[in-house]
Amino acid sequence: MFRKIIFWSHLCLGLAAAIGILAMSITGVLLAYEHQMEHWADKKTYADQIDASGTPLAVDELLEAARSSVEWNPLGLTIYKDPAEAAFLGGNPREGLQTYINPYTGEDLGPGNRAVQTFFGETTRWHRWFDVDGDARVFAGAVIDISNVVFLLLIATGIYIWLPPMMRWSLVKARLWFTPARNSKARDFNWHHVFSVWALIPLFVIVFSGARISYQWPDDLVRFLFPQEAQAVAETEQSEAQAPLAEVANLADAQLLPDGYPLAVFVADAQQRYPNWKSIELGMPRGDSSQLSMTVAMGEGRQPQKEVGLQYNRQAGTLEQVTTFGDRSTADRVLGLMLPLHTGEALGLAGQTLALLASVASILLVYTGVALSYRRLIQPLLAKRAASASRA
Repeated sequence: MFRKIIFWSHLCLGLAAAIGILAMSITGVLLAYEHQMEHWADKKTYADQIDASGTPLAVDELLEAARSSVEWNPLGLTIYKDPAEAAFLGGNPREGLQTYINPYTGEDLGPGNRAVQTFFGETTRWHRWFDVDGDARVFAGAVIDISNVVFLLLIATGIYIWLPPMMRWSLVKARLWFTPARNSKARDFNWHHVFSVWALIPLFVIVFSGARISYQWPDDLVRFLFPQEAQAVAETEQSEAQAPLAEVANLADAQLLPDGYPLAVFVADAQQRYPNWKSIELGMPRGDSSQLSMTVAMGEGRQPQKEVGLQYNRQAGTLEQVTTFGDRSTADRVLGLMLPLHTGEALGLAGQTLALLASVASILLVYTGVALSYRRLIQPLLAKRAASASRA
């Protein structure tokens, strides 16, 4: 009896959320390599304008040139280790303000490939709101959000339904891999079970992390499971506090300006400390503040576990704080990985590929689930109606 209740609940929930789940799954496939494809397209737009054999401008000169080339207020400047990469100047993300800067001349290279950016922007809008605007966006977003939660319930109930009524290896084995099917119904039944078990873990991670985008309860659950530890920020790096800069950034060779030592001094220090750096993002100094924040990335894309936050005092010429991923509490580490796990970027290209395959599996789960539901619910009604008509 309990198994029947779970089964019919699973069936009804699946039919109710099928459209939303299908929309998220299809767009999830299209967004799988968004970071790499946007980066490749942007780089292609300015590749011919960069001569990587030259000597890059000092960060201070580059920033001064960048500020003079845009009419908006820059919030961050990112430089890359790859000599063929342009520097990236970012503004208010809600307004889409960004441009690339030639690291050798300071020339404004433009915002990148707008066509590719627009494609992924529109795909993301479909992923979140069925690409609607105005008041309809609230309703469409709620449909997507609820469909995502229902998908989470389907995963939970599906685990129970997947298990055969009688635990025999022959029955379990038949649901683990593809088997020859006598008809389309048997094929859909087999596919539904095979894809559900192999995609179970990645789908759970993707769906649960996706729920955090819309709701507060995933955060509350994580913080309940992993209570905040009483630890100071960067506790393991206390020896770095108020530390002098590395030898390569010798302050004796730098002039102390009214707003502090040049930015190039601190960038050189970061590069010396983390020789395997891929990119360095500088937060723009504000007003008369002597604080300079910097993020050094050793990975590709969004990989917070491979990033280090540095905070310098420009007036004193000291490194005041080092924050690594491991310095955070367990709850903060889990929450910090949520979005990168949702896209797969936390695990690099392999993780993105896994997320893509999980999205493809969910598309097939929707198809086979709807097909099986149609045969169980609709076909008997049609057969009964046809029988009644023939008797009449």
